[in-house]
Amino acid sequence: MGVSGEVRLRVSAVAKQAEVPARTVRFYADAGLLRPVSRGTNGYRFFGEDAVERVHLLRRASRLGLPLREIRDVMDVAERTDCSDAHRAFAVALRHRIVEVEQQMRDLSSIREQLVDLAAESDVGCTDSLCLCRTHPAPANAKRKVAR
Repeated sequence: MGVSGEVRLRVSAVAKQAEVPARTVRFYADAGLLRPVSRGTNGYRFFGEDAVERVHLLRRASRLGLPLREIRDVMDVAERTDCSDAHRAFAVALRHRIVEVEQQMRDLSSIREQLVDLAAESDVGCTDSLCLCRTHPAPANAKRKVAR
């Protein structure tokens, strides 16, 4: 506990409670996403009890593919303004990610269709559009026979 009675957690305690490696907590702190409330004379970072919830939120947003830059922007809004502004900023970031995911889904669907078509052609064997036999160089002894 701190002097004023607030809970102060070291990196290891935040990591343990958030069930993440300590390096994850350090990474978020170094990236400015998790700010220590103080530092000890030994250089240790101390975080408030809200740090565990923040790590959970950061991990979830990261797993959903939100770039750290956007997460940082939302966290900055949350610290500078009221809760409704923070929620609006988060919703905007999430909607942007939804658009990206929808594009990825279209791209993957196209790739899947191409794979299905190519697999069907491969099942048939040699065709004009797909002949794996022509992709290999002729054996060395076959070249000699032709040269004679």
